[in-house]
Amino acid sequence: MGKYVLQLAWVAAVALAAGASPLNASCSVSSYDGVASAVSSCTSITLGSFTVPAGKALSMSLKSGTTVTVTGTIKFGYSEWKGPLVEIAGSKITFKGSGGSFDGEGSKYWDGKGDKGKTKPKFFRIKTSGGSTFSNIKLKNCPHQCVSINSASDTTLTGWTVDVSAGDSVSFSLRSTNTAAS
Repeated sequence: MGKYVLQLAWVAAVALAAGASPLNASCSVSSYDGVASAVSSCTSITLGSFTVPAGKALSMSLKSGTTVTVTGTIKFGYSEWKGPLVEIAGSKITFKGSGGSFDGEGSKYWDGKGDKGKTKPKFFRIKTSGGSTFSNIKLKNCPHQCVSINSASDTTLTGWTVDVSAGDSVSFSLRSTNTAAS
């Protein structure tokens, strides 16, 4: 009898350990350096305020079923490149704003020359599928092409706010959305 109790206790311990696996963990990210670790080990991610280094992307290839909540302001260092500044990929993704925003700091790029001037990064690229949703996302000051939906399917966007009013006097033909191969 003691042998069976010990085996049952071991099975229960293994089951509890599996339930506490990092893939079920929640992660809060408050610096760019914490993004990769959160993406690889968590299925519930909260993005606080931080700055993405110049020439780098906030690239998140998420595990199926991941929820990302944006609570802070995410800004981007200046670099003339094609971007995108943000790229989100995965299946069954829930990506939602909760008081946070993405600020592309477009005023650093807007030279009044459009594609003939400075190289401006595209802002937010979506490559999701499987019933993914993006809700209540706030984009400010897109350097170039605010939203690019590439090779996405079964993805819904609702409640987005795109504010490029700071560029009213200097931007040139700022395109907001592109849906390629979707």
